[in-house]
Amino acid sequence: MKQLQVQLVSLLLIFLIACGGSSKSKNTNVTITLTPTTASVPTTQNQQFTAAVTGGSTSAVVWEVNGIAGGNTTLGFINTGGLYTAPTAVPNPASVTITAVAAADTTKTATATVTVTQSANLAISPSSLTMDAGATQLFTVTSNGSAVTGIVFSLSCHSTVGGACGSITSDGNYTAPLTVPPGNVILTAALTQASVTYQTSATITIKTSTQSTAGQYAFTLSGTDNGSSYHAAGSIAFDGNGNITGGSEDVNKQGTVSTANITGGTYTFSATDNRVKANVQTDQGNVTWYLSLVNRTHGYISYTGTGISASGTATLQDTTQFNLAALNGNYAFSVAGMNSSPTTQLAEIGAFTADGTGNLSSGLLDANSGGSLSNNQSLTGTATTPSSTTGRGTITVNSTFGAQTFAYYVVDATQVKLVETDASHSTAGDAFRQANGPYATTDFHGSFATILSGRSANGALGIGGTISLGAGNVSGGSLDRNDAGTFSGAQAVSAGNYSVADATTGRTTGSITYGTRTIPMVMYPLSDSKFYVLGLDATEQVSGVAVIGTGGNGSNSTLTGKYALGLAGAVGSIPEDVTGTLAANGGGVFTGTLDISNGGANTALQSSPYAVLATSTAVLKSGFPNFNAVGFNMYIIDSTQVFFLENDNKGVLTGAMDLQH
Repeated sequence: MKQLQVQLVSLLLIFLIACGGSSKSKNTNVTITLTPTTASVPTTQNQQFTAAVTGGSTSAVVWEVNGIAGGNTTLGFINTGGLYTAPTAVPNPASVTITAVAAADTTKTATATVTVTQSANLAISPSSLTMDAGATQLFTVTSNGSAVTGIVFSLSCHSTVGGACGSITSDGNYTAPLTVPPGNVILTAALTQASVTYQTSATITIKTSTQSTAGQYAFTLSGTDNGSSYHAAGSIAFDGNGNITGGSEDVNKQGTVSTANITGGTYTFSATDNRVKANVQTDQGNVTWYLSLVNRTHGYISYTGTGISASGTATLQDTTQFNLAALNGNYAFSVAGMNSSPTTQLAEIGAFTADGTGNLSSGLLDANSGGSLSNNQSLTGTATTPSSTTGRGTITVNSTFGAQTFAYYVVDATQVKLVETDASHSTAGDAFRQANGPYATTDFHGSFATILSGRSANGALGIGGTISLGAGNVSGGSLDRNDAGTFSGAQAVSAGNYSVADATTGRTTGSITYGTRTIPMVMYPLSDSKFYVLGLDATEQVSGVAVIGTGGNGSNSTLTGKYALGLAGAVGSIPEDVTGTLAANGGGVFTGTLDISNGGANTALQSSPYAVLATSTAVLKSGFPNFNAVGFNMYIIDSTQVFFLENDNKGVLTGAMDLQH
């Protein structure tokens, strides 16, 4: 109707002018100009044109679009006042011609070119949604209800890792990543027309799902098997659909070494707290794993079988790095466990250089073997090519401490997991790529949280707290000590020193005085912010880590969200291993579920108080008899990671929790 009205008015105007005499329709003195002469107009939007007519008896004009008086729905309309309205969809071709015909002389015209672009009024559907990791969703883009072609999709999230935000095809089919990225994924749909870009976006929240577990994980386990030390490392494959499809593990039971094939099994995944229960089948028997995931790439394991209680960590493997060239650079390592005979505590830390062809050189090793110290030992060795299916290889190292063999499992080019495979010792641990050296004493400064575990003459021993390093001096802090259930808290650090003894490996020696005790120590840096630590005391053997941190903001609100927990130690003479999820409400209360390996249990955690004060404390309560109202001191690195040390007389548990994401 609008088009018909415009055309009738235009024809009537032409007719009236024609009736006035032919001299007016062919007046050679008439001129006409049009402004603007070019324009870019988004769909459904307007552009005002102005025609100036001189030399004639009338200034009236007739408006056309591509020669059609008044235009049409495909090309757009122009009214008698020169107001052009672009169509709802971009025509093909996208440019149209606006013509102003002088009524005083219809042979005199002026033209303008209009490029019709896609309106900024784009809409994407759905505009927000929550998706399972690994799921797919088709997104559509419209303009005023009409489908739009030529859209370019892009993804952004708080990660710089390739593919971390997921992937999307050119037709809008989005696949969520298996690893949940921090925060939300923003999907942007953009269209560029005549150098003008219009866009709209959708917000996608990714949550974990069974698909989040798809992949191969390297793991280490440490604990006991019917009273004997038990250590293992291996690789296990999850298919993302609840099935275990294979793997292998090396087990060292008090110096008796065996290799087991993981032949299958099943698992269930809880998306509410990122916990996995896995029934693992091996050719040496079946065992049960409880795995609390920090994220898709890392988690804490508690492990139970007949007479077995053990715990450790699992980390997603990069199968493209299952080659010897990946073991290349400077590495710091830490292993701990027991001597086979006599059965005394053993802890070792050190560093070496791997050349990518199987040679280890320029290494140093420090060991505390039942109080017998082997310090600053030169280390060399060799490594074999890892398996292309599990990432398993072997390492032989030689030092004054003795010849040792290890099975290693590649995590990626920065980490391997280790288990000792000789008869002399039963140990397990990790080796991490170091930051680039050389190192100097001035490189290491700041406030560090530390957690150490091992044994004293009395039994299990744990030490935790904070220390401040700077200019070679330990300037402050406080350490807590739990010696076989005798807890001594808030012992001020009164003195200490440290210095880098070897610039290549970063080997750093020093001591810390807290309360009435002095700990000689040696440290190897993984980076400027994290050390492996070994106590050099003949009366006790402890090792662990020290990590630089901010300590949070000193209030309960520091801890908010869900955390994956891993604890290990003993209640009296009974070994105990705990994993689970703690939900911190930011107001001083934990809730969650624990998986406790002490004969095997799975129990809901009661609402458990904690307090972030000068000394942070927590009390974890559960229905499990040996784990009810167990108290801990917490050492907050930041809002994402916390160390734990049991602070009562029930036992000695140490560990950490990490914010799930």
